[in-house]
Amino acid sequence: LNEAASFRNLRAYGAFLVSAVLEGGVVEQVEIHSEKGRDCTIEFPCPVRAAVEDGAGNETGRFEGVRYAFSTKTGEHYRFRFYAQAREQSAAPRT
Repeated sequence: LNEAASFRNLRAYGAFLVSAVLEGGVVEQVEIHSEKGRDCTIEFPCPVRAAVEDGAGNETGRFEGVRYAFSTKTGEHYRFRFYAQAREQSAAPRT
């Protein structure tokens, strides 16, 4: 998929609002707002390398792969910051 796509505040199971941007087949941005402070698991369509930051910009975790699970706090925002190397890999076609 080499097209652009995005969504904002998509309600997800567990009381989360999720926003994301895909450009040129690459996941560029993912943000999650936790309404209830529950555990969150996110799955990407291809492997990524990313750091997770809270709303204040503090790094709360790092991961590499397609699935990441983490604890959240009520009312907190989380942003996934993707590393350039992984973004290049995620643009590769899947077979």
